[in-house]
Amino acid sequence: GLNNVYAYGRTDANGIPLVKAHTVGLNTLDNTAFLVHDPQGTPIALRTPDGQVHYYTQDGLGSVTHLTNQNGATTGTYSYDPWGVTTPGQNAAEVTRFNPYGYAGGIDDPNSTLVHFGQRWYDPATGRFTQPDSLETLADPTRANRYEYAASNPINYVDPTGLSTCDFFDDTSALLLAGSAGAFGIAYYFPLVAPTAFGVGVVTGILGAGVAAGVELLCD
Repeated sequence: GLNNVYAYGRTDANGIPLVKAHTVGLNTLDNTAFLVHDPQGTPIALRTPDGQVHYYTQDGLGSVTHLTNQNGATTGTYSYDPWGVTTPGQNAAEVTRFNPYGYAGGIDDPNSTLVHFGQRWYDPATGRFTQPDSLETLADPTRANRYEYAASNPINYVDPTGLSTCDFFDDTSALLLAGSAGAFGIAYYFPLVAPTAFGVGVVTGILGAGVAAGVELLCD
C-alpha cells in the first residue's frame, strides 16, 4: 500500500513546515521524487523516480488539472466536481501516484479521499471539513457552521489554511513569510522510504537554500 512520509514545506496545525508525499513500493532509491515550488509555495514541477519532469497546470481555484512533460505532452490529467470529488479515471496515469497535490491546491491523502488544507482535513464527498473551525465565527452568522468549506461556495472561494475563506479572484490576501524566501524555484526532496511499523516513514528533508521557514496564505 501507500505510506506517508514528510519533508519541510507547508505548515501543519502546529506551525511546523511539513508537506506530505507518499511512497510506492519498498525500494528507497527507485522511489525518490522531487517537487519544485515558487516562493509562495505554488507547485511548479514534479520529477518522478525515472528522472522525468512533469509541469503543473492549475485552474482558477488552484486545482491541479494537468501534468505535462518538457515537450508539452500531457502525462496526467485530473477533473473534479465543484466540491472536489475526482472524476473516476482522470488521475489513473502512472505519474499521478507521486503527485501529492489536487483539488484547490490541497494535499491528497493517498489512503483515503480526504484533502488536507492547512490546519484541517476536508472531505469532498460531503463538502465539509472533518474538524470544526478553531476560529470563532459568532460575528458572522453566515459562517456559523464551523465544518463549512469555503462559505459553501466552492465555485468562487477556497480555504487554503482551513481557517479562513478566500475570494480567489478578488481577495487582496496577504502573504506571511516567516523568514526570507530564496530564489525562484525552491526544491523539496522526498526520499520515499520503506514503511515503519506505524506505516509512516522518517524522512531526511533537504530544504532549498534560502527558503522561508514557512509561507502561509492569509485570507480576510
